[in-house]
Amino acid sequence: MVFIGNMADRKYIQSAILRPIRTARFTKQSARTITVDNLAADILTAHSTSATCKYSHVINAVLTGKTALFVDGSNSALLIETQGYAKREIEKPSTEATLRGSFEGFTETVSTNVTQIRRLVKNKQLIHETMTIGRTSPTAVSILYLKNIANPAVVREVKRRLQSIKTDALGGNGFTEQLIEDHPMMLFPQILTTERPDRTAFNILEGKVAILTEGSPFALIVPVSFVSMFQTAEEYQLRWPYATPLRLIRLIAYLLATFLPAFYLGATNYHQELLPTDLIIAIGRDREGVPFPTLVEIILLEVSWELIREAGIRVPGVIGSTLGIIGALILGQAAVAAKIVSPIMVIIVAVTGLGNFAIPNYNFAFALRLLRFFFLIMASIAGFFGISIGMLIVMAGTARIKSFGIPFMAPLWPKAASDRDLLVRGLLWKQEKRPDYVNPLQRQRQPKISRGWVKGSPPKGYKE
Repeated sequence: MVFIGNMADRKYIQSAILRPIRTARFTKQSARTITVDNLAADILTAHSTSATCKYSHVINAVLTGKTALFVDGSNSALLIETQGYAKREIEKPSTEATLRGSFEGFTETVSTNVTQIRRLVKNKQLIHETMTIGRTSPTAVSILYLKNIANPAVVREVKRRLQSIKTDALGGNGFTEQLIEDHPMMLFPQILTTERPDRTAFNILEGKVAILTEGSPFALIVPVSFVSMFQTAEEYQLRWPYATPLRLIRLIAYLLATFLPAFYLGATNYHQELLPTDLIIAIGRDREGVPFPTLVEIILLEVSWELIREAGIRVPGVIGSTLGIIGALILGQAAVAAKIVSPIMVIIVAVTGLGNFAIPNYNFAFALRLLRFFFLIMASIAGFFGISIGMLIVMAGTARIKSFGIPFMAPLWPKAASDRDLLVRGLLWKQEKRPDYVNPLQRQRQPKISRGWVKGSPPKGYKE
């Protein structure tokens, strides 16, 4: 019997393997003809066993915490599920916290994550397939989808890309994402990353595919669209009069995080006629004595903000957030007092940073942080005309992006069937169909009258 002590459960080995073998009564005849199949069928009490004839399978199984049982004279080995290594318990999601909804997040163990999804998607059509990627250190990667809803072409494409990966090891789902995305050179992410089982389950029910990587507490969702990056799990737990304003605030945050510094630069340098006279006088008075041009002033503050933000993340515990707040206050006040930057510039950079924090998807927010500098440069060259040219460039590049064959800008471009869950989060009982851009096998999500209690048993063709 072969196993790694720190990865296998010794108590389970003792009770399910060793004790049954020691207490079994063998005759002389049966002892000569015993095989691994006989052991698995008649003697062992282990819940999951499989036989193999290849040493490579045995090695990989033992390295993942299984136990290999050999029998003298038999040309196969028995692999027994005995994993017992230490693992993190289920905790609250740290990057997607909500006030309503589930408070469970993924862990670094794929089997636990799959169980969480199965507990939410109670459907016999839920398919779970596992493959191993990596030559030096094999890593388990699982995909989950609903066979009767997910587009078979998308499922085949996901399998094809994963099976074609040739690398030494996968360090997490970040490695997986970079190896299977359509356009690695584009800023916008084409795969949705989430650490919430409920959000993953909801996307699977819509006809999408979830990818889990061993050692990572995040799931990858494909295909996705531009609109998906603004949506959160909490929106669907709230009534639509509450969820819709939150989504609109998030859209305003997106605009502020991307265009506010560039708009200020273009307005003050090229289009002063757009600003009220009193505001122009106030800006000129605040900038009196500042030795740098507006562009250098903005870049200086933006880089300082990014330094404070990165330092706050890397410093552990409560000290990190305290360092960020105190650092921003002290540096901002000192910079204004020293006439290095103007007070209004501190306000603009602070509002821009707050807008970036309001974007729920980290990868998407990071793309906007980089785009902010691009639009700053375009505004410094030609003002609002430069911003317009930059928007055309970004929109043209985004329009050609695809996520596993699905246009990234769908259903906005190309125009798909009407969806009641875009800018406005529509009434749940009005969202009768799944997103058209995913091309699910079953488009209908619920009947036209899902709230049967409204009219009792309404006649055929009646709408709520």
